[in-house]
Amino acid sequence: SASAPSDAELRAQLVVLHTRMLSQPVTSDSSEVDALVELFDAAGGAVDAEQAWGTVLHALLRHPRGVLF
Repeated sequence: SASAPSDAELRAQLVVLHTRMLSQPVTSDSSEVDALVELFDAAGGAVDAEQAWGTVLHALLRHPRGVLF
């Protein structure tokens, strides 16, 4: 499985994903990114980063803002 990114790398990637998937720009220290970091960690990011990324992507895809055009 993929290795876990550093905190700075994780936050940078989450900023890009959140902005692209929800059309809502955020910063690496925003509460939205904090919540995604917590989700990544809770999904086992330190042990199985691939699984944790899947969980984060699933959460973003199901986000209510994701259904707005």
